Parts: sequence; structure tokens; C-alpha cells
Amino acid sequence: SGVYPPASTFKPFVALSGLAEGGFSASETVFCPGAFKLGNRIFRCWRKWGHGKEDVVEALRDSCDVYFYQMGLRIGIDRMLDWASRFGFGERTGIDLPGEAAGNVAGREWKKRRVGENWYPGDTVNYSIGQGYLLATPIQMARSYAPLATGGLLPTPHLVEGTAPAPVDLELPASALASIRKGLEAVVGTK
Repeated sequence: SGVYPPASTFKPFVALSGLAEGGFSASETVFCPGAFKLGNRIFRCWRKWGHGKEDVVEALRDSCDVYFYQMGLRIGIDRMLDWASRFGFGERTGIDLPGEAAGNVAGREWKKRRVGENWYPGDTVNYSIGQGYLLATPIQMARSYAPLATGGLLPTPHLVEGTAPAPVDLELPASALASIRKGLEAVVGTK
């Protein structure tokens, strides 16, 4: 029932939304000099000297923040939230345990209602790397990765055999999913 910002583990879902309908192609590159300027604010990459030119597979492999800042702004918060919801963020997974938390997928309306402020592009930048108002439980994260491994099937986690409903087919675009998988496979063994 603990909720936490998913941080870089959220990047594959941002990438998938961008590849599926956000106007990014798998071969498109972004140059990462180590920082991204938005208005008068500087958003830094975790790697101070940057990653150089990166496509989506390389950006996933290297967890390049600048790539995802730019992708997030192009996708937009509404589309990012729609895709996050498809993967079960912001809702209980249905696991057969008491006390499960729903997490938080907060957008424009939530911020206005809860914080009393408008949504700003900087909020979208933070969201694109799994920070800001986005919160998830560990079981939500495990569940959200299942469709990436199974070709799009979102399961309901369970402890007792035979108690879970059939998984939901998210009908993920095959080419976008292939790029995400390739990027996640490239993560293995990186430092």
C-alpha cells in the first residue's frame, strides 16, 4: 500500500505513448548536453555531461532524462496520463490482499483542485521521468511491466491459484512495443 514516484521505471510508458501516437519515431534522435532549458528553468539530466545523440532505444538504455523531457513535452500530459491509465497507474490492481492503495495519476484537474494551481509545462517535464505528482505502488509497477513482456496482456495479480480474471489485451502497437523491449533489453548489464 506504499506509494512512491516511479522515477525512471516510468520512462518505457512515456516512450510507448510517444511511439504509438505522440509523433515520435524509433529512429528519431534527441541531443542530450546534460541539461534542458524550459523558460527560465534548467532541468538536468542525471549524467551531468550528457549522453549526446540518442534514439528511443539508447535513451531507455541510458535512462536519458533530456530525451524524455523533450518527448514528454511533445506527447503532452493528457496523452501521457491516458497511456499511464491503460497500464493501470492510478487504480488498484485487484490483487487478493487487503489495503491496496490506488496510487495517483494526477493531471490538470487534479492539480487545480488539490493544489489550486494551473498545470505548467514544467509539471509535464517532471512527469516524463516519473516524478512530480505521479505515485505508484510496487505491485502496480510489476503489473504495468507485464504487458511489455507478454505482448500487451495486462494481468490482475493474485496469490491464490485460479482466482484472477483473464488478462486484458491492451492491443499495443507491435513496432512501438518492439522498440521498448529492445531498449529494456539493452539496459541489462549497463552501469
